[in-house]
Amino acid sequence: MHDVSAPHVRYTLMVMQWGQFIDHDIIFTPINKGFQDSILDCRRCDSPQTVHPECFPIAIPQNDPFFPPVNISSGQPFCIPLTRSMPGQLTLDYDAYCNPTVLNEFGIAFRFGHSLLKPSLERMDGIFAKRNPPVKLSEHFFNPDLLYQPGMLDEIIRGLTTVSMETLDQFLTDEVTNHLFEDKRQPFSGLDLAALNIQRGRDHGLQPYNEYRALCNLTRARSFDDLHREIARPVIERMKRTYAHVDDIDLFTGGLIETPLHGGLVGPTFGCTLGIQFRNLRCCDRFWYENADPLVRFTDPQLTEIRKVTLSKLLCDNCDYVESEQWSVFDLPDPFLNPRVSCRDLPGVNLELWKERVSCGVGKTNIDISGAERISPCVMCTCTKEGPVCQSLKIDNCFHLAQSYSPESILNDHVCKVQCAFAFRAFPQVATQDSNQLGFANS
Repeated sequence: MHDVSAPHVRYTLMVMQWGQFIDHDIIFTPINKGFQDSILDCRRCDSPQTVHPECFPIAIPQNDPFFPPVNISSGQPFCIPLTRSMPGQLTLDYDAYCNPTVLNEFGIAFRFGHSLLKPSLERMDGIFAKRNPPVKLSEHFFNPDLLYQPGMLDEIIRGLTTVSMETLDQFLTDEVTNHLFEDKRQPFSGLDLAALNIQRGRDHGLQPYNEYRALCNLTRARSFDDLHREIARPVIERMKRTYAHVDDIDLFTGGLIETPLHGGLVGPTFGCTLGIQFRNLRCCDRFWYENADPLVRFTDPQLTEIRKVTLSKLLCDNCDYVESEQWSVFDLPDPFLNPRVSCRDLPGVNLELWKERVSCGVGKTNIDISGAERISPCVMCTCTKEGPVCQSLKIDNCFHLAQSYSPESILNDHVCKVQCAFAFRAFPQVATQDSNQLGFANS
């Protein structure tokens, strides 16, 4: 079946694009290479024997709707090339009880974004009117010359924040299932992204979809019909024609065909997998920007500044001629709910808060960095790189305090008044004309 366009009613294509950035930043899967770091040519179906043992080509079945089962030039069986991943990933273990390592399953589940793609990227001018021609994906794989045209990146960015992404379904556009990385000079040289995703899951040794259903507290399916709560009946019928048994369904296939959760983009199995991964990254990675590690964390004022900034502001600051964007570029623009505003009106970051501190000023007292000063009889402040940190002092002997500081300074320190009220009863001479502030009358 061919992809049928179903524009999303809320989200822009920027959701898809930003997800791709996140995916490629988080997932690090090194690929085996050949002699002198060359890229392996695994297109031949016998390449695991004739080229390199890490070749993992995908055989084309007789009934494929696009790719021929036999190479018309050589007469040999036709395969889609794929190279196996190397074992292991770049990971960062923080502590023994909380591990931010990227899950193997996440590398497949987050590819749901491939279903959100459109065959072309629309271009928009300064008043957000369409410009022709759009950027057709298959014409620009490994061909970025278009991006060097003046203003082109700005036009594409405006398009990404204006045009709806596709609604998640079991289809991917033909641009990436028949023509991915295609060499126009060579027929059928493109790759099939869906097939690559499935094969990569098998390459990584992932369990079948049914196993992850059970891990995510769904019912383990004993037959295809047991999938009906999460997957539409017509799709189940297609699965019966594709797989011999329900336990054969691949994770990418099963997760992609689930009905999305209410208010979400993905179904329960992908939602569970992605949720676990992002929770681990947020709670376990010591470089997460909101963590409380005093050696690497931001200060509270710095965090406040960071949280003010939106992706719309980042786009404004980094594009040449983008002068307005809606507040949330992941949501479609709306005159009332999500209006476009001038880039000047979007909040930015006050970088003054990142200046190296050499001292702290607390009232009239200046404290050197790492130093501590008593700024009043009962309050001590320390100057840290994040600013002054002040704490109340415990007063063990209020009579000694009265001998060390003037009555006025003690009465003006609320911490002293709380701890030493009895002293003002015992020594009325300390309680001057301001003694009524303590609730006592002069004697």
